[in-house]
Amino acid sequence: MRELDGDSTLHLMIPVGMDPQERQRREEDERRRALQAEREMEEYKERSDRVLAQIEEQQHGRL
Repeated sequence: MRELDGDSTLHLMIPVGMDPQERQRREEDERRRALQAEREMEEYKERSDRVLAQIEEQQHGRL
């Protein structure tokens, strides 16, 4: 639980999950993780495409 306005009275305590600042921080973390996952998938696809292109070049060179 977090205190509101630095006051330690119990009636001003709210659960962490309901704290707007904490909720915003978690949403931002989730967005960052999603963007990172998207970048990693794009990098994986680019590497895969390069490997496939190399394989095709090697196969055409042997024909």
